[in-house]
Amino acid sequence: MPVVCDYTMINKRLGTTNPKTGKIEEQIFGSWDHPFVIGDAGGGATFGKDRFEVEFRTAAMEHAPALLSLMVRGISTNHPQTDNPEDKGSRVAILSEFTNRERGTTIGRLLPAPDGMWRQEQFQIPTNTLSPDKPNKLIIGRVDLPGAGEAHDEFEVRDIVCFFKQFAK
Repeated sequence: MPVVCDYTMINKRLGTTNPKTGKIEEQIFGSWDHPFVIGDAGGGATFGKDRFEVEFRTAAMEHAPALLSLMVRGISTNHPQTDNPEDKGSRVAILSEFTNRERGTTIGRLLPAPDGMWRQEQFQIPTNTLSPDKPNKLIIGRVDLPGAGEAHDEFEVRDIVCFFKQFAK
């Protein structure tokens, strides 16, 4: 029996008006040219309260582990984000009909790398986490700065791809 892999690019298409021409131009946030900026700046990314959220679909998916791959840069603080000193960086989670409705299922953390270079991160998504029929949400938490109150470490993510096993007959 063949095993078929499919993928979905997780980005957001937004139309903006070019002030010189008056024409609507499409920008793809989450791409090389326009990475999502997560933190205090908008940058196409601050869609949820205290976290970045973007919807994606995995239609015709078979219940099996999946893989999330993305590029990240700019997390500079090594400050723990919870009472657990190991919880550094940004929480990455999936929200679907099969997960906790508020927080989703945590699949990993984007750790600090203050060198300013893009790096690839990959996370395994456990079986029975993604929905084959309804939308899923990728959640990436903001990173609190130590002693800064409401200020957050600003970082970028791009080229987000979810690879999953496709149902094959």
